[in-house]
Amino acid sequence: MKKLLFFDIDGTLYDNVNDNIPESTVEALELLKANPNVEIAIATGRSSFILNKVEAIMHYFDAFVFLNGLHIVYKGEDVFAYYPDKQDISKLINSFKESNLIHGCFNKDYEYISKITKAIELDFASVNLDLPLVTEICDVPNVMQLYFFGKKEELDFIQTQNPQFRIVPWHTNGADVLPLEISKDAGIKLLAKKLGYDMENVMAFGDAPNDLEMIVSAGVGVAMGNATDQVKESANYVTSNVDKDGLYKALKHFKLI
Repeated sequence: MKKLLFFDIDGTLYDNVNDNIPESTVEALELLKANPNVEIAIATGRSSFILNKVEAIMHYFDAFVFLNGLHIVYKGEDVFAYYPDKQDISKLINSFKESNLIHGCFNKDYEYISKITKAIELDFASVNLDLPLVTEICDVPNVMQLYFFGKKEELDFIQTQNPQFRIVPWHTNGADVLPLEISKDAGIKLLAKKLGYDMENVMAFGDAPNDLEMIVSAGVGVAMGNATDQVKESANYVTSNVDKDGLYKALKHFKLI
């Protein structure tokens, strides 16, 4: 039976620490593309315009779940685009401001942030991302996703103040903010249905908290060796780190290449 494979980008396809795509990963994608029993897709927290670090492998993919499921694209056409309620967004931004938390957002074309500090510069540098434009976030049109920086207790406080959203922590000191019905998991299910796959024939590869739900719901969930403990515990299989040929080894293990 043909399989649909979803790959996270950061920490899975792309090695953030060494700022490269492992050669073994490129080889694996080349072999997958030649396998008629496999279709491959990306499921990422990144937006469609923040792919410069992985541009060299984008031609292998036709299907994309961007922004943790808020924006889905297949063969260059939008399959799904979700815009949260404007009043809910305003309330959330007010929560950030009242707690004096640096926050940012994406719309379909740009990323913005409320303020840049040395700590923010280091956070973006740690995942090799360019700094966003600084602006008043409440003035940004057509917001799709918000995020903010804070400690665990601040993340928890924002969650209690905004139950209509779900706070999804990063590896570092911040979190994405998603509508309750939106996730990578919901995104891969929507795209799998569109492409004619049952979830038992879907595989998901990831490492971070925002990968957890898709790792669990896929027929086979694969955690990278550099994944969080929770992701590893929830996966069907744990492979090596991204910089230790983890993706290639996992695909070999499942006889997909």
